[in-house]
Amino acid sequence: MIHNQAVLVISGYNIRAVIAFCRWATAHRVQYHIVAQSSTDPIFATDYKDRVAVRRDSLNLCPAEFRSWIGELCDQHGYDRILILPSTEFLNRFLVEHRDAIEAEDCVIPLVDKRLYHTISDKQSFTALCDSYGLDIPEEFADIPEQLPFVAKPRVYSSANGKQRVPLLVHTPHDLERLCREEDTEEYFFQQFISGGSQYLLAYVGRNGNDVLFSQENLMQQAHGGSVVLAKASGFHQSSIAGRYIEMLRGQEFFGLVMVEVRFEERHGPYYVIEANPRLWGPLQFAIDNGIDFFGAMLRDHGFDVSQPAAAARGASHYFWSGGITHASQPIAFHNYSAVEFVNEFSLLRPQDIFFRADTLDLFLEESKMEPIRES
Repeated sequence: MIHNQAVLVISGYNIRAVIAFCRWATAHRVQYHIVAQSSTDPIFATDYKDRVAVRRDSLNLCPAEFRSWIGELCDQHGYDRILILPSTEFLNRFLVEHRDAIEAEDCVIPLVDKRLYHTISDKQSFTALCDSYGLDIPEEFADIPEQLPFVAKPRVYSSANGKQRVPLLVHTPHDLERLCREEDTEEYFFQQFISGGSQYLLAYVGRNGNDVLFSQENLMQQAHGGSVVLAKASGFHQSSIAGRYIEMLRGQEFFGLVMVEVRFEERHGPYYVIEANPRLWGPLQFAIDNGIDFFGAMLRDHGFDVSQPAAAARGASHYFWSGGITHASQPIAFHNYSAVEFVNEFSLLRPQDIFFRADTLDLFLEESKMEPIRES
């Protein structure tokens, strides 16, 4: 046990998950410090702006800058060690690439080695891994299929020129024409499009078998496979299929936070793997609101003195992020849910909005295009 530790939070991206951690750490009296992306970082519209220790001058990352931040915090506060929160894919890939240089300072990076991280995170390698364990994968096509719809997935996270690629949903001839015109199709592989339900298996896979699991069924999602806007709790993490995913990850000696997305066309049919993200995920607040101890398990595995949580009372019934419903996010995709149901349930969902809370009210108003409230 290393008693005098703190967490370094790199903000500016995946802000929903960053705020979920800030809320949790504040409630559990875990020391943390924030590196803000810039003066326009959304963190400054929250109560956690006072935890900002550094405001970055550049979006570029370099190991020397991390060592400087960590050294200054340790000198200023007397910390023995700093843990870097694995908040985004870009950050995590930078950390595993430069682990030795960064951990040379009093620092720990709570991620597996580079090879395994890429195997889990890259879509083609993770699909192949799941297939080797007998888990259901969507049908794959050797070439661009003639029949629509289908999904074009990047083989790896970034192309040879460093461009970050995302999956492309090809529903129409226009989508197909744009794919062929704007993308290097050699950098993609092609899969059957799975309609129907969407589940997230959410886990902290512990180093000593102390796994923490949760799951959610996604109801509304931004266009083109974007962020989840509305979800409800599910029991998928208690299923035998979910257990097989955890066994697979353990078989690869994986540890850490991970989200695995699966889709199903029928409730009792196959669950097809879509992707895995070994990092913080956007709707993390939903698990925290339901007393799921992801952060506590992670920090205890790395020597933090964080108490085990008491049995949680019934938590939030839904995850809702109204700020995700924007012009750019249209058309919203509905999974086993409808716009009519959303309208009918809206009055019950609004109080569960993740930013409609006292600590993030200005951010909620900013996303809603409303003026901040000021008392006279």
